[in-house]
Amino acid sequence: MIDPHSAETEVTKNMSEAIEIRGLSCTLNGTRILQNISMHVEKGHFVGLIGPNGSGKTTLLGHLYRALQPEMNVVYINGRELSSLSI
Repeated sequence: MIDPHSAETEVTKNMSEAIEIRGLSCTLNGTRILQNISMHVEKGHFVGLIGPNGSGKTTLLGHLYRALQPEMNVVYINGRELSSLSI
């Protein structure tokens, strides 16, 4: 008999990271908006960003959809640097 919990664990273990951010920092107009942000989101998962106004949520998303350029290559989609992907 197959244990559904162990099967789910196997699926989860085999999922790779769809989005990874490594040490993202951002300064706009002399103000540090993001500092050393790291996170990963596995394929098939949903993530919500919550926080007060001015906490950097939109700035973080701006780096993911390339409206803003990171100071260093720290944003990866499916293991590839975001800057290397064509639009």
